[in-house]
Amino acid sequence: MKSRLPKLKSTHRSYSRVSLFAEYANIQNRTIQTIGLGAQIDTTTADGNFAILLLATILVALMVVTMNRLVWRRLYRLAETRYKLEG
Repeated sequence: MKSRLPKLKSTHRSYSRVSLFAEYANIQNRTIQTIGLGAQIDTTTADGNFAILLLATILVALMVVTMNRLVWRRLYRLAETRYKLEG
């Protein structure tokens, strides 16, 4: 079964692959782009600006840890107290 989705390709200088679909896509001679931390990481990687890349990567790690501690840990505890498997 053939896919009906258009082929995607990178719009950055030296890449010949899709970096992240969520950041940009080239569809029917139109480039659709987003802004955000992922786009910043992609651009700094393409430009070779490793200081900004390091800072952005550390920021992503801090965001993940913060979400885990503030949101998911509390939801896990709530689910653990409300719903128990008894055998």
